[in-house]
Amino acid sequence: MSTTLDADGMRALVDAHSEGEQSRNWPQALATMGPAGHYEFYPFRLRISGAEAITEMWTRIFAEEGTLRCFNVDYIDVDSVEFSESVGDDSLVHIMAASFLAEDGERRRSSNVVRYRFEGDLMVSETLWVCSTLERYLGTVFDESFRALPGVEEI
Repeated sequence: MSTTLDADGMRALVDAHSEGEQSRNWPQALATMGPAGHYEFYPFRLRISGAEAITEMWTRIFAEEGTLRCFNVDYIDVDSVEFSESVGDDSLVHIMAASFLAEDGERRRSSNVVRYRFEGDLMVSETLWVCSTLERYLGTVFDESFRALPGVEEI
């Protein structure tokens, strides 16, 4: 199945999805995803599927206390952001780099590539390839207890 969204529609859906994540409005973020919606993370080689596993992932990444600063817009140096985008027939690819203020007060540089894929008028997947800086932070999210959840699988 292909998407009914044009590039602007895909961008608008990604914006709504990201807003739901950042504001911890899980129903809003989930509403942007199709029933088979999932995440993939590399180099972890993890696929996270289903509302329960995805919500647990978001809860850990965007927790109010101890928020991973590398994913929290309040700690990202907006002047350091580098961004490029490629548009496909059914996907957007974002290549991003930025500096963020780490817990120890140091500025750290990070980069990632995100591919959003769409079917119909919804997002079907978000795939992230992260640098070693982000890998360190996400490693705390993808611990043994998280990997044991239904909907979390190694790929």
